[in-house]
Amino acid sequence: MDKYDEAIERILTLDENKINDIWQEPLTDPAGCLFYHCAPEQKVSACAHIRPDGEQVGCLTQVKSGEYPAWTEELTNLIRSNPLIPDSEDFLYLLERKDLEEFAKLQRLMDQTIRS
Repeated sequence: MDKYDEAIERILTLDENKINDIWQEPLTDPAGCLFYHCAPEQKVSACAHIRPDGEQVGCLTQVKSGEYPAWTEELTNLIRSNPLIPDSEDFLYLLERKDLEEFAKLQRLMDQTIRS
């Protein structure tokens, strides 16, 4: 069991408001690792995640919605084509285990690629 598996278990026990709080400030809770921005490192301010081309980077949900890109175009396309990633934080509290497992899968992929 890794940090993402533990985060899934925690998120499944929380209410809508707490999940949204963690999504808003992922570094404040261990379960926030599921909501990290699609960038090489995590910073306190979401605005600090800037790609080399000057574009601000979003989290999985923000990338899915088209609001922001991920660190790479390949990653952006992978996230936007994924039907299990919601395109709005309004749906975060409706996430089921299978959806959260997809968040974890993508976070693990970023750990192995852009965060390695």
